[in-house]
Amino acid sequence: MTQILSDFILALRAADVRVSTAESIDAAATLDVIGFEQRDVVKEALSQVLVVLAKYPVHRDSLQVKLPSPQD
Repeated sequence: MTQILSDFILALRAADVRVSTAESIDAAATLDVIGFEQRDVVKEALSQVLVVLAKYPVHRDSLQVKLPSPQD
C-alpha cells in the first residue's frame, strides 16, 4: 500500500506539484486509518491532507492512480 502512495506522490512531484515530506507522512497516516477500499473516500481524504491538490485541480484530475481492490 505504501508503494501506491509513494508512486502517487512521485507522480505529483513529476507534474511540478510541490508535496512536502510532512504532507506525505500525513497522507500515509490518513490512508492507514481509512484504508483503500472506497476510492471516493480515498480521493476526498487525500485532497484534504495534500492541500496542494486543491491548488492544482488540473493535475489532480489528470493523474491516474490504480488503487488495489480490497482482495489484493
